Amino acid sequence: MIFNIDQLYKQLKTLICDEIEFTPKGVETYLVTTPFCFDDGDGYVIYIKRGLDGLYLTDGGHTMMHLSYWMDTNQLIREEGERSDLFNGILRAYHVAYSDGRLIMQLPENTESFGNYFLTYIQAITKITDIDYLSKERVRKSFLNDLVIFLREKYGERAREKWSNPEYDKAGTYSVDIRLDLAKVPIYVYAAWSNERALSVVVSILTHRERRERFRSLVIHEYVEELSKPTLKKIMDASDKQISGFYGKQEEIAEYIKTEIEYIGGG
Repeated sequence: MIFNIDQLYKQLKTLICDEIEFTPKGVETYLVTTPFCFDDGDGYVIYIKRGLDGLYLTDGGHTMMHLSYWMDTNQLIREEGERSDLFNGILRAYHVAYSDGRLIMQLPENTESFGNYFLTYIQAITKITDIDYLSKERVRKSFLNDLVIFLREKYGERAREKWSNPEYDKAGTYSVDIRLDLAKVPIYVYAAWSNERALSVVVSILTHRERRERFRSLVIHEYVEELSKPTLKKIMDASDKQISGFYGKQEEIAEYIKTEIEYIGGG
């Protein structure tokens, strides 16, 4: 079927607005300029191309590249995790495929419905962009979940989630987010994301110390702007180490844990 670019162009002009522009970018490839943009003002990058399987839309990898400026996009494409579940759910719902960093939507040869497909593709990009702006509870849950997955992948069964002392805390009131049994003394890893959560972490650390447990404590706080200065001071006073930010800091976290193991003595 002939690639009737004029017909597609008129459809988008009619369906969306007059700001739509098509710019040739190679053999049967056009950059589609639209008024849709990211929060920082950069416009969505969308190409319409013809491949071996027919017409398709692609962002050329621009959306994931743009997201990588402020979030770890590996969290989207890994096999498990809150953000990964959301990402894959969006792909399924909007009939978009992910391949080598690109978001691809195959188009029917019947170009009469092109405008509707194009709007669906726009919605998919918008939804994927919004993953980083979920409700705070889902984002917080994602942070802790991603931290657990990271430590489990690295340390296996020696990373125990929601550990509590069976002798005096069977209810898990003062539970540790992740206990790492990597050395003669365990490392208690906590995730903090709000003042309330941070204060609970402080209480847990102090309670375990009061019980004369031997351990080292590591607090990783995300969304540090939500923590007040008095709360940050309490964390600093109570814990052995704090690392601000999890996403993009995995190597720093692993290096610190390695240093702790060497300092404590391997188990």
